[in-house]
Amino acid sequence: MNGQQTYNRDTFIVQMTLGELLDAIDAHLAGAFQRVEPQAASEGEGYVYGIIGLANVLGCSRNTAQRIKSSGVIDKAITQIGRVIAIDVKKAMQLIQESDEQRKTFKNPRRRTTKKSK
Repeated sequence: MNGQQTYNRDTFIVQMTLGELLDAIDAHLAGAFQRVEPQAASEGEGYVYGIIGLANVLGCSRNTAQRIKSSGVIDKAITQIGRVIAIDVKKAMQLIQESDEQRKTFKNPRRRTTKKSK
């Protein structure tokens, strides 16, 4: 058997060398990654629906998307009727960016500004 041979699902692993097995796994994974393309957020994109849609646009997990939604940062971009959530992508991105800018300029009053002398 050579590394260029294609294997069907009935091929026994014990009949393959380690290199052939790795080649078969690589070929299988390459095909899987070509079929799945992440949803890219563009400026002209209108709405996404649900927490999963928000997670896809932001490129984060569903839990992180839920925390962002629950934090109130993007409330002005969300329309929710019952269990259906529609999020204006352009407005949400703008609100997140503004929130990040405000957070970076906020100074913590509890933080010491002078160094402690010894």
